[in-house]
This record gives sequence, structure tokens and C-alpha cells, in this order.
Amino acid sequence: MRKISVSLSIVIFLMSVIIANATELKVSHPGPTPDEYKLKEEQFTYNSGFKALSHVDKYLTSFAKLTEIIETKTQFRQRLPQRYSGESIKDNISYSLSITLKELNNVENLEWDVQNLGFHNHYVTLKGTMLLQQARIKELEYELLKLKKSSEEALRKTQKEATDSRRLFNEFIKNQSWVD
Repeated sequence: MRKISVSLSIVIFLMSVIIANATELKVSHPGPTPDEYKLKEEQFTYNSGFKALSHVDKYLTSFAKLTEIIETKTQFRQRLPQRYSGESIKDNISYSLSITLKELNNVENLEWDVQNLGFHNHYVTLKGTMLLQQARIKELEYELLKLKKSSEEALRKTQKEATDSRRLFNEFIKNQSWVD
């Protein structure tokens, strides 16, 4: 059976880089970003946010499966309590392991497009949806206070919150783009 040698530190490092940099991916096109890659307010609906959330749930499940495979082969979790007990951990200790293709076949979301496109686009969808919903909530709170004929101070404060929330959303869609 063909095996793939994988260093635990490399796997963990790569997964952390992928997750940490999901927000950093940019489309590399010569010249301006084409319109189809630009974000638009109407793309951030409850349904699109919920769909992106279901994808993120699958990504985390896949990461947990991969972690379980690594744990089974290395028992690295048994060594983690040393970190919290005050004992020093030698930084020159590394683990090597082999993961069979059959084991990897049971882990989803390892494909290039999922990790380089899906992670980024679903993150953008979730963040954009949350920022837009916050802006809409603040705008509705302001409108409600106007209808209730609330104090000028309350109106000013809520209007500023609504304006700030809308500005954050607008900056987000201006500075982010879809990757494909």
C-alpha cells in the first residue's frame, strides 16, 4: 500500500497558515479587478451566509478528522499537558508519520480549490453578511428611535452607530474580492 510521509509539524503549520491567511488571499489579475470579482451588497443574504456557514462546518469537521488521524499515529495530545505544567518542552522534538491514501481519502476538503478558493470565499461571505446585518440593525434602531420621537442625544448616538456600521461594511466590500 502506497504511503505518504507527512511531518506533523508541517501538517499543523500548513493548516494554521491556510486558516490564518484565508482572509489574505487576493485575486491576481493584471489591471483592475473584473466586476464579477467585486463584492455587492445583494450577495450578503441570510441564505448565502447560512450556506457559507455550512461549508465552514464541513471544513472544521475535515480538520478534526485529520487531527484524529495524526493523534492516532503520534499520541501527541498525551504530551500537550507538559506545556501547561511548567515543564519545558524541547523544541527539537518532531514527529514523523505515514498516512495512507485510504486514510486521506476519508478526509474531505483537502482539494486545492476548497483550500484556496472555498476557504476565502466562504469567509468573505460570512464576514460580509455579519457586517451588513449589523449595519441594517443599527439603521433600523435609528428609524425606530425617530418614530418614537426619542431624545436628540439618543438619535445622534444611534445615527453615528448606524453610519459607522455602514462604513465598515462599505469598506469591507470595497477592499475584499472573490477569488476564482
